[in-house]
Amino acid sequence: MTDSEARRRFFCDDHLLKLCRWLRAAGYDVAWERAIDDGDLVAWARAQGRIVLTLDREIARRRLAEGIVHVLSSHDPRRQLAEVARAWELDLEAYAFTRCTVCNVALEEGTGTDAPPRVRERHTVYRRCPSCGRTYWEGTHVQRLRRLFAGVASSA
Repeated sequence: MTDSEARRRFFCDDHLLKLCRWLRAAGYDVAWERAIDDGDLVAWARAQGRIVLTLDREIARRRLAEGIVHVLSSHDPRRQLAEVARAWELDLEAYAFTRCTVCNVALEEGTGTDAPPRVRERHTVYRRCPSCGRTYWEGTHVQRLRRLFAGVASSA
């Protein structure tokens, strides 16, 4: 991840949970909060140096939000991901699967001891979230996301 990419931190509004999780899966620091007030969202994003991703045009119209809000043009999560990747020049593959998609914390090496037995039979590399304890491995979900990221990259 380049220095400029590393500084790109996002805040997805309440309606963009899928986009939030995909960006986290791509290795980006993305905050998300259920039912947060627009003013609080903008204030928090500004204080933390985050770019607000939203479908709400009213947020963009507020003077306090100038320069930190990106209003998405589509309700389709795949198109949203492509739009954000293009607009902010994101590399969706370079640091993929380094953050917890649920709590946004950087993943650590894991042992897989809490993975199901059938998973331990097929996989040897695991990552673990030090915050929520979830274990991740390169299963079919990761393969689907890699195809999604590659497709977005080739269309950009």
